[in-house]
Amino acid sequence: ASMSKVLTIMRLCLKLLFRAHSIKGLFFLLIAASTLTFFAVKHNGQLIDEVKVRTLYSFSIAYALLCISIIALTCFTLRRHIDSKNLHQLCSLPVSRLQIWLGQALSFFVIALTMLVSLYLSIGLSIKIYKNDFSQEDQQALASYYKNPDKIISPIMLSDYDLILKSVQERGGKLQAGMPPEVWDAIHLSVVNEA
Repeated sequence: ASMSKVLTIMRLCLKLLFRAHSIKGLFFLLIAASTLTFFAVKHNGQLIDEVKVRTLYSFSIAYALLCISIIALTCFTLRRHIDSKNLHQLCSLPVSRLQIWLGQALSFFVIALTMLVSLYLSIGLSIKIYKNDFSQEDQQALASYYKNPDKIISPIMLSDYDLILKSVQERGGKLQAGMPPEVWDAIHLSVVNEA
């Protein structure tokens, strides 16, 4: 029963938000920003690199705009709800303040999630349109690149002593205690140069 009240408040908040027409403007602004950024950025002319850089810039700028607009939308909407006495009416109903808060938070979450999905779709559509200007081989290379992405593996960094010990053991040797400093320095220099 309490969850149904939260969902009812969420639906009411969404209706009020869509009546104000600011949501439609934000959707249009987000899609326009991501698409314009995608087609405005240039790189080295190679399809894979172009798609990487254009997607990075487009998503970064549009996502920053999305975050700022959701924060602004939340602030202005809550202010509007207070000024129009909508919150006062909600508080007079047999609904707890937590349910009111959850219902409103869920409505903003639904809007943010929908905007994020539309951002992904606009970038995906931009990639689809952009890659048509390239040859079939480049498009196939792009498809195979995204099916099997590169994996970056960082090397395990050993200390100089561990590196020397490993190198000597691989060659079947053994470090002895009390070695003269010049022998140690020669081994150290050789191993570090090789590494």
